[in-house]
Amino acid sequence: MNIALTEHLEDLIERILKTGRYNNASEVVRAALRELEKKEFGDYLNPPPLPAGTLAKIYARESKADRDREARRIRRSLGKREAR
Repeated sequence: MNIALTEHLEDLIERILKTGRYNNASEVVRAALRELEKKEFGDYLNPPPLPAGTLAKIYARESKADRDREARRIRRSLGKREAR
């Protein structure tokens, strides 16, 4: 693949290569593309941690009031189906 770069970007790559961190221009471009991918699409292999208390809410036991509310909702839903 051939890519056309502006003079500014070519100079930037040269400056980066002088740091010794990369061996060639391809490595610099690949590293830049990996960072762009993280920025654009997120790092799906390392998602951010859940906010404090989220797991406790997800796995909390339902209260009797919650169970009763759900049962009423189901009964109402079934009643509407039978009326059809």
